[in-house]
Amino acid sequence: MTVPDPAILTETRRGSVAVLDLSDPPSHALDAQTCGALIAALEAAAADDAISAVVLAAAGGTAFAGDADALDAPAPEDAAALADLTATVAGYPKPVVACLAGTVRGAGAALALAAHWRVVADGARIGWGDVALGRVPGGGATQRLPRLVGARAALDLLLSGRGFPLNKPMLAGLVDLPVEGGEDIVAAAVAFASGPDCVVRPTDTRREGLADGAAYSAEIAERREKTGEALDDAAAQTVAAVEAAALLPIPAGLNLETSVAADCAASPLARARTGLAKAEARVTRAAGAPARGPLTIAGSGRIAAGLAIAVLDAGCDLRLVGAGASRVRAQVAATYDHAVSRSRLSTRKRDDRMRRVSLDTGWHDLGPGDVVFVTDGSAAFEDGGRGTVQATAVPEPEAEDEIALAVPPLCHVRRLVEIGWTEAQADDVARVAAACAAFARLPVVTRGAGARAFDRLSAASALAADALVKTGLPPERLDAALRAAGWASVPFLSRDLAGLPGTGPGVALQECFPDAEFGALDALLAEVGRTGRIAGAGYYDYASGRPMPDPSVTAILSELANPVDPGWDADDIVWMMTAAIANEGVRLVAEGMVDAASDVDLIAVHGMGLPRDSGGLLLWADLQGLPRMERRLRDMADRLGPLWSPHPEWGERIKNGRALVEAG
Repeated sequence: MTVPDPAILTETRRGSVAVLDLSDPPSHALDAQTCGALIAALEAAAADDAISAVVLAAAGGTAFAGDADALDAPAPEDAAALADLTATVAGYPKPVVACLAGTVRGAGAALALAAHWRVVADGARIGWGDVALGRVPGGGATQRLPRLVGARAALDLLLSGRGFPLNKPMLAGLVDLPVEGGEDIVAAAVAFASGPDCVVRPTDTRREGLADGAAYSAEIAERREKTGEALDDAAAQTVAAVEAAALLPIPAGLNLETSVAADCAASPLARARTGLAKAEARVTRAAGAPARGPLTIAGSGRIAAGLAIAVLDAGCDLRLVGAGASRVRAQVAATYDHAVSRSRLSTRKRDDRMRRVSLDTGWHDLGPGDVVFVTDGSAAFEDGGRGTVQATAVPEPEAEDEIALAVPPLCHVRRLVEIGWTEAQADDVARVAAACAAFARLPVVTRGAGARAFDRLSAASALAADALVKTGLPPERLDAALRAAGWASVPFLSRDLAGLPGTGPGVALQECFPDAEFGALDALLAEVGRTGRIAGAGYYDYASGRPMPDPSVTAILSELANPVDPGWDADDIVWMMTAAIANEGVRLVAEGMVDAASDVDLIAVHGMGLPRDSGGLLLWADLQGLPRMERRLRDMADRLGPLWSPHPEWGERIKNGRALVEAG
């Protein structure tokens, strides 16, 4: 046999079995070079009469092979090499046994499916993250997986993006020999490969998962019906490819998979999802190792309760300190009780989370370097303004130790924590970021005095919404357009929920745009007693218990707004709103307030609730095309006002041929 590069692949002979160990930890990435090395080694082993079988493993029994870069779409040469490798393994003239340990994902999972036999370590998992990134799984996964486990399990695996334990009953078709505890998985695989039961058994000719054609077709139809319009293009094409596995010969099915995978990988959806995932990975890496031990929260109000829920949902222990500790615990318990009553949470999980809460009315057990999330409980903060974090607490936190944070409303759901950075507090900022990472928050560090980036983008959103309504656009039409586009929060319904006129939040917004007028429309409604949902009427009527459009709102707002609807369609409305906020995002980049342009996208998606599939604000603008964005902004500025006047940074980027969000 030829000798491969030991940095990529090592070969050993155990009796008549050749063991090919991938030796490029931690991911053992199946790029074109590694695939080529494996193919060469397999071809040599096929020609060697002394070899009866081949075992594929990862050096040291570590996690099996993975993608060259799980976030980037595979390069064309990598995708082609993986297809060649899986075809070689699937059609190999001698038995091929794959050792599956750790988490097997993407390309490694596709290789495992092509193998004739799979030996599975205790605790091993398998999954594909492609669809979550707007792509279709490749390497034959859509054709071979359903042959082994059927349509339901295949679609669960391929569409969810999660790693599933291989010991789940629905995945029994993937497990030929389970290995318990500390048993040597490679030794077990070699022993099996040396025995009489190990024969050539190509996955491509197996049909266990396709045996019940009616049930298979019914599952495909049911999956399409359940997801309906929510089935994005990557998911829809994945479902179609799995359907093809039962309808087409495998060569035709593999060709179909290759074609749709290439199309989806180049789509705006894939670029948006991948760009945002990279931004998330970047700030998570920058936060370093998550802090250990219980996380501490002091204060009261909805933000304190929201942060507490986020900590407990992430599996962390929680310490509540200060006079408001008991009240926050009661709010958390009430939230979990409501979730149990709606069958959204099991009683076991609720009880487990509440057991991880401890109370302390003082600061007695805190020491230097401990991080305490302190909320002030004021109305302004409860509606999503700024909070502070004390990075030290001995025996009481000192004002000079405070680090300003901005957290969004619904902070138990939205993952943003914006951290105000100063050079003097660099070490403390790092500790705060690590504490945020411990409960799955995304710590985005911003610079500069005054309003935080989250406040400024929120202010731009509020001004844009008011400007469009003043042209005659009904508030409910603006909300409906944004909701249909995937915005988690829409302007006027959110104002009704917070109460009119805005009190605390209005002050924060005014700081961002001192010369702008905030709240004038809200005040007109408040003057006639329409102060929001609690009052039964605001921008919507709540007599039925649900927000319903009320024609009288147009008449009330006519003092400031054109009574005639300008007739914009939903796409125009979404574009004008997003462009106005993106323009403020470009200003943040030009001022150096954010470390990277993609931080603006994280704030938009994980703070403001913009749709993930848009990629945020600045990646969205890149996908629109910067020259087109600048032209349309100028047109909007002429019609709607200076909020849309393009910042000079747009022109600089266009002149220099640079995107807003740089590749990387």
